[in-house]
Amino acid sequence: METWYETYEAVERALKWRVGKPQLVSLAAMYHRRGKSFDEAEWKAIRNEWNRQTKWYSFARGQAYYSLYPALLDASDRAREMERLQSAYDQLVTAGFPRGSFTYMAARYVASEQHVERAALLYKQLKKTYRFVATPDDIPFVLLVMKRTWGVEEALETIQQYVDAFQAIRLKKGNEWLWLAQLFAAAEGNFSNERVERFIEERRTLERVGERFEAKQYPFVGMLALVELTEKEKDEWVEHYERLTSREPLRSLRSFALWIALEQTVDVTKGEVEWMISTIVEMMHEAQSAAIATYAAIF
Repeated sequence: METWYETYEAVERALKWRVGKPQLVSLAAMYHRRGKSFDEAEWKAIRNEWNRQTKWYSFARGQAYYSLYPALLDASDRAREMERLQSAYDQLVTAGFPRGSFTYMAARYVASEQHVERAALLYKQLKKTYRFVATPDDIPFVLLVMKRTWGVEEALETIQQYVDAFQAIRLKKGNEWLWLAQLFAAAEGNFSNERVERFIEERRTLERVGERFEAKQYPFVGMLALVELTEKEKDEWVEHYERLTSREPLRSLRSFALWIALEQTVDVTKGEVEWMISTIVEMMHEAQSAAIATYAAIF
C-alpha cells in the first residue's frame, strides 16, 4: 500500500497544478496497476507529441487526454496510436456523435466503421427512449455494447429489460441507472435475471465498509455482481479499502477507494477491464462530468 501512496505523491508533485485530485488518483492507480513508477520526462514527451498532433482548442487536450493516456503509455508506436485515435474520433463525429471529451474516450474502442454506425444508431435510440437520462457520457458505453455482433434492436431490448428490472427493485432513475443497464447488457449479451439477483445480494457488501447504497454506487455494485468475489476475496477487498482510506487523498475520495481496492483484489490488467474500473470511477464521482471511467468486457 505504501507503494501506491508513493506513486500518488510523485504524480501529485508533477501535476497538482494542472488537474484535480480525482485525475491524480486515477493516474496513480493506473501506474500502480502496471507496477511502474511515474516518469515525469516520459509524461511530458507523450503530452508534447499529443499537443503536436492536436489543435490548441481541441477537446483532446482537456479531460479526454487523461482517459486516453493509458493507451498512449502502453502503445509501442505512440505517434501511430495517436493517429489511430484521431481517426476513430473523426469516424464517430461523422456518424453523428457530438464533439467532446466522451466521444474521444469512446474512440479508444472503435473496431470498424460498421461498429461506429451501429453504435450511433443505438445511441440515437437511447436518447429517444430515455430522454434527459441518456447523455454524452453514455457514448463510451454504446461503443462497448455494440462490440457484440447483435442488432441495434436486440441490444436496445436487452437494455430495456434491465431497466425494467431495476425499476421493479426501485432503483433511482438517472445516469447511473442507465450505465448499469448497459454494463450488464455488454457483459452478458442478453438479459440475466440471475445477474440482477446477484446485484441485489451485493448491495449488502457495501455495508462491510460502512458505505450507503446510493445511486453513485450502482456501477460499483454492478461490477461486484459481475466479478463474483469469493468470501475470501471480499475480506481482502475490505482490508485494501480500509488501508487506502486511512489517509488522504482517499480518505476524502472514498468512492474512488472502492474501485481501487477492487483493482487490488482481482486481476484487472487485461484489455478493457482496466477502462471499466478506472473510468466509471471518475464519471460517477462528484459530477466529474468530463471523465468517464471504467466499464468493459472482463470476459
